[in-house]
Amino acid sequence: DVNSISIGSGTNIQDNSLVHVAKSNLSGKVLPTIIGSNVTVGHSAVLHGCTVEDEAFVGMGATLLDGVYVEKHAMVAAGALVRQNTRIPCGEVWGGNPAKFLRKLTEEEMAFISQSALNYSNLAQVHAAENAKSFDEIEFEKMLRKKFARRDEEYDSMLGVVRETPPELILPDNRMAAFSVPIILGYGLAEILKVESWCRLRHLDYGYRLLVVAKLAKTNWTCNSS
Repeated sequence: DVNSISIGSGTNIQDNSLVHVAKSNLSGKVLPTIIGSNVTVGHSAVLHGCTVEDEAFVGMGATLLDGVYVEKHAMVAAGALVRQNTRIPCGEVWGGNPAKFLRKLTEEEMAFISQSALNYSNLAQVHAAENAKSFDEIEFEKMLRKKFARRDEEYDSMLGVVRETPPELILPDNRMAAFSVPIILGYGLAEILKVESWCRLRHLDYGYRLLVVAKLAKTNWTCNSS
């Protein structure tokens, strides 16, 4: 409320972290907090009136005080306390209290920083898709899980039980809209038609399309929201 906070695209700031700004300090500077793109900020980190460039990494529980500048592809180790006006150069790891230079990052570690941000971005997409599900969709998936709940395969084989093919659910790969979730069902024709009617009656258009596919001999029966 006393200055600006800027966060770039693809950046993830994890649980219990605090991002704050500076209005008054010993140097008399008014400092915003600027976080670039594809940055990972670990759990319970504190960023106060500092700048973190693109594709940098701030570890869990690290504290960055006023005027700290973390360059691209730099890493602040977990639990580090970075004092005011410290600049952490590109490709270096800093840690400790107070934070000091530890070593250079390897090429693999710098690549990991970029990949880490992408992984968390993809995970956020999955969480958003799950949270956007309608009541009807949740109930439908609950019905599928109940239908295909099964005992241990070895137990079944001892009893000579042959069960239907369980659903194969494929999570979205960083796509928020218009993606499909195939569900392979071991239903007979009558059951397929029931599921199709169920979908049509409820106009199932979830924010993503629900595609129900059944293989019966050489015929594919499809039920979707269109």
